[in-house]
Order: sequence, then structure tokens, then C-alpha cells
Amino acid sequence: MSVIDASRCNARVTSGCRHPAPAFASTPGALAVDAAVHTLYHASGGASSVSMISTSACNADSMTGCAQTPVTVGVGESPAAIAVNHRTHTVYVASSGSGATGTVSVIDANTCNATDQAGCAHVQTLQVPGGNPDDIAVNARTDTIYVGTITGSGPDLISVFNGAICNATNTLGCDQTPATVAVGNSSGIAETSSLNLAVNLETNTIYASNVYDIGPFPPPFLGNTVYVINGASCDAANTTGCNQSPATVTIAPNPPFGSNPSGIAVDQGTNTIYTANIADGEHPGTVSVIDGATCNGQNTSGCGHTPVTTAAAFGANSLAIDPTTHTVYVGNIEDTSVSVINGETCNGTNATGCNQTPKDVAVGDYPTSIAIDPDAHTAYVQDAEGVTLVPLTRDADR
Repeated sequence: MSVIDASRCNARVTSGCRHPAPAFASTPGALAVDAAVHTLYHASGGASSVSMISTSACNADSMTGCAQTPVTVGVGESPAAIAVNHRTHTVYVASSGSGATGTVSVIDANTCNATDQAGCAHVQTLQVPGGNPDDIAVNARTDTIYVGTITGSGPDLISVFNGAICNATNTLGCDQTPATVAVGNSSGIAETSSLNLAVNLETNTIYASNVYDIGPFPPPFLGNTVYVINGASCDAANTTGCNQSPATVTIAPNPPFGSNPSGIAVDQGTNTIYTANIADGEHPGTVSVIDGATCNGQNTSGCGHTPVTTAAAFGANSLAIDPTTHTVYVGNIEDTSVSVINGETCNGTNATGCNQTPKDVAVGDYPTSIAIDPDAHTAYVQDAEGVTLVPLTRDADR
């Protein structure tokens, strides 16, 4: 049975209707957007390639180009995550591969995008120690690339690469050996779910969340911790602090297995870190709201406080933020929906709206990743059926 909000899905208003999923991305994978070249990059875990879709021709307002077969660029085996450095227009694709060493493919977005593939044959590669890269994040101001790796044999690792010598225009340092940061411990865990990363450019801080899936089905998940890493002493210019134990934030527990912070993202405008808490996938999900002003790499005075939470639907596991409106989009893997949270009234310094029930937008089964393109007025949501196009919320819609 489907339940439709007739006030938001009718002949005149379609913001609450589901926009059909384009067929180009039926295999779940990671998403990222470079708005400057109007391209959505889609990494399918089942192929050693990344599809490139024009956000000008395939968006919530115009789907004329969504049915076209996308162009692709070859990357490492089993790509798992994508990040874009918008200053150098470099796309970094982390792939787990089949051995003990993962890879990061380095793509020039200026010459390898949905409308121009002249440079797609010249992809460089970084080698990632530990195997099984699970997430990747970029600090464009320090030109540092962070790659989260699940080792399965001890502490998980975050590799720290210098992007200034391995990017779209300079590949001389792509053979570098990275420094590493140890977080969590996946030793003896039958299966691991995720290691997720986000970077706060203003404070040069990296936030990481671990969730472990220990099976059997339905799998109990473990973890209530967000790690807080000081980029000032662990970035491309200075790695002296990478071997130090990071500060931590403890997310409010959700018995019996915990809140399990999975997806993580930063709103630079409000200096707020949001985590999507999957809550074992069997309980209503939540989103934790961390104040980045008092919990960052150099000021950890607020890290010991339990963050405020706001509601999401079942299985909250991914999120992305529209920086123009401070709206938080949360993918709910157990609910075929995206929860839409007003970040202007629910952030690190203003929690007045955190007790409100968010709007839920219908998407396909098992949404797993979200990418925002404010210029295209679209949130691209990967689900089991493809990519659903969700119109971005504007102030008038609240």
C-alpha cells in the first residue's frame, strides 16, 4: 500500500510526488556532483567505471536527458566512494579492488565530464594501504584527500594524501605514500558496514563515523562514536599529528545496539555536523546535530556533550546538505524515503526546530547515497531502482 500526501502531490503541486528513477543507475553506487561542469558522477559498485550524467539535461525540472545512455570513464575495481575538489575540479574515486591495497582514481573534471571526454583516457591512480576503501573526503582549502579504509584486522585507517601533487593538472606525486590515522577497530568483526568521512573547511577538522554489522539477519549494528581529527596537524602540509588519538563524540544511545552513526556531513554556513543514525535499521532513525564551533580539531570543549537529535524515518543512513538553504536531506534505507530537515532551525547553535517532524519525500527502495546540485535544483538519490530526482526545498516550501 502506498500513502500519498495529496496536498503535495496533485495536478498543480508535485513536490511530494516521486520523480521516476532514470535507468542509467540501476546498480547502487556512490554519487557526487561538480556543478561547474554540470555533471553527476555515478560509481557503480558492480563495474570498474563511473558514469557521467548531465545535470543540465537530467534534473528535477527537466528529465529530457535522463533516458540517454551515459558516457563512462574507467576506474579501479569496485568503486565505493567519490569526492570532488571544486577548486581544482578533480574527481577522486575510491575503489576497494580485489587485493590488500585499494586505489583512488584521479579524474580531471574539466576534460572528463558529461559533455567532454577528451581527458578520460588519462586517469591517474593513488594506492591506498589497508584495502577496502569505504569513503573519501576532500579539504579543498588545504588540498588534502582523506580516504577511509576498513581493514578487518585491527584499527580502521584514514589515509592522508597531498592533493596539490596529485590532481587534475599535477600528477607528479600520485605515487606518494600517505600518512594514516587509526580509528575504531574492525578486528574479528564478521562484516563491517561503513566508515564515513566529512571535512569542515572552516576549522580544518575531519569527522569520521564507524558502524559495524556483526550479523546474522536482521543484523545488529554497533557504534555510537564520531571521531574528531585535527587537520592542522594532519593534512597535506603537516602530518605530525596523524598518529595521535582523535577526540570523540558519543551519540545518544538507542538500546539495545546503539544509534549507529552512519552518514555524516558538514554545513559550513552554520558550522554544524550532522550524522544519520541507522539505529540497527529496526528502529526509527535519528539525526544527531553537533556544534562545530565547540567540537573541532583545536577546540574540543563541546565534544563531551551528547548532541541534540532530530527525527528521521527508519534506517537513516546517508545525508547531504543544500548549502544555499541549509536544508538537510536524509536517506532512509528501510523506508523508501528521504527526510527533509530545516537546518536553519536545527543546527549547532539553534535547536528550536529539532523537535519538529520532518517532511518525507518518496524515493525508490533502499536509498543509499545522495548528491546535491543547487544549480540544478535537484537532490540526486541513489536507490535500488536507479536515481530518483528530488526537487530541492526552498524557503517558500517550508
